[in-house]
Amino acid sequence: MKALACTLDTWESYQRVTGRSETEGLTFPLRIIDIIGEPYGLELDFGKRLDGHHAVFLAVHDFSSMLSIGKSFRKLKLPLLRADRGAGHPLVWAGGQGTRNPLPIAEIVDLVVLGDAEDSLPVLLNLWERHGNSQAFLAVAATVPGVFVPSVHNEAEVTLRMGWSSNIKASLKRHIAITGEHARIEISRGCKSKCTFCGLGWMGPVRHNSAVDILEAVNGAGAVHLQAGDAEAHPEIVRIRDAMRSAGQMDIGCTSRLDSFAETLSGFLYDKRFNFGIEAASERVRRRIGKPQLTNQVIIDTMCRLYETQHSNRYYSEQTDWHMIAGLPGEGIDDCRELAETINAIDDKLMSESRVAGSLTVRWQPLFPHPGTPTQWLPAAVGAAQWSRALRRNLRRTYALQVNHQEGRLDRKNLLTTLLARAGRNGWRLIEAESKRRVEPAEAEALLGTTWLSMPDDSVFPWEFVEGYYPKGKLLTAYQKMMRP
Repeated sequence: MKALACTLDTWESYQRVTGRSETEGLTFPLRIIDIIGEPYGLELDFGKRLDGHHAVFLAVHDFSSMLSIGKSFRKLKLPLLRADRGAGHPLVWAGGQGTRNPLPIAEIVDLVVLGDAEDSLPVLLNLWERHGNSQAFLAVAATVPGVFVPSVHNEAEVTLRMGWSSNIKASLKRHIAITGEHARIEISRGCKSKCTFCGLGWMGPVRHNSAVDILEAVNGAGAVHLQAGDAEAHPEIVRIRDAMRSAGQMDIGCTSRLDSFAETLSGFLYDKRFNFGIEAASERVRRRIGKPQLTNQVIIDTMCRLYETQHSNRYYSEQTDWHMIAGLPGEGIDDCRELAETINAIDDKLMSESRVAGSLTVRWQPLFPHPGTPTQWLPAAVGAAQWSRALRRNLRRTYALQVNHQEGRLDRKNLLTTLLARAGRNGWRLIEAESKRRVEPAEAEALLGTTWLSMPDDSVFPWEFVEGYYPKGKLLTAYQKMMRP
């Protein structure tokens, strides 16, 4: 099979935010798909146009990327709706974290791989070799565990289960090169933490590749991106980094949990991207959302240790970011005072004790109620820019610490994304409309018949025909605990 990889502007958006362009439009999940499928005849093309391809593979990184499907298909000169495509068109396959609710794209795609692809993709490719692009192929594909075929399955009558693979060694089979000397490999999948807002901890079990396999895979690479939801939580991360350091290798991967990072901090700091998920402005709300260890004092002490270590190794902190979420339950904009006090305490400690400089970028995003997590009942948030301004108002002048402020997803897009994530098979209406003009949230509500506001505890969500790793009852218990006064 010859398939065209479509990233739905995900990587282009990342490039615009970070300025990085080394991966030339490829996303890591698609690279793993390429490796999984290669022994079964998959030729994954990362080009920009259709040319005799049998399939288009959509990497739906998150629900917001669904909004760009219409524009992406127009560039490919491919009809948006499945009903408007004929025998001469490629089949459209989709997968990724954004398909936790696959119904919004059910009238667009031919099949969806739910969850991991390690087990289902080889079966699908073998079936395709036998049947080609035909109704017979879709009929048998619908029998593969972890696969949703919209033209065959009726979500009111079936229960499907997301796929999870115990073997995540696909990215270790060969270097996924960024440049000639760089490698990117997956060391862990999933997350042991159950932060209420994040899909990584709720979409599947935690799995780790062994240190032996990891070190064998990166042998000879000068720089390595250790891919994981929480790299610091790998049980052998210290051993892995010590071995890499002894071999003169650099770790250039992201690090996302400051509380885990505090436990494994060493002198092994190079050109890493430190993008820490602080999320809540206050200790009180961090406890509420599943980060009780991330106290203000831990933040202060660990950030100062990071700046000190970087300074001693002659590496600097211009790539140190904090990810903040505006609109978490139980938190108000006045809590930015506490966050400002924490930042000022870092500045004071750097001046009085460490005598080193640091740089910090604080990035705000509005809360998105992600399907399949305890936040799925919450309303979408607006006003991330106001939270950013509130932090700036409460932050006194800093001397050792340079603080930069950024806002991410705008209110309109966050509301549209929430509405689309909660939609049924009519989701294509919003995708089509947004590809042609600017759609306002009120119009999107009318198009989809859903809401971005909070949902009752007894709500039945469109995606419930797809069983997640954790049952709805467990999510509801976590939600109710989060919402306690």
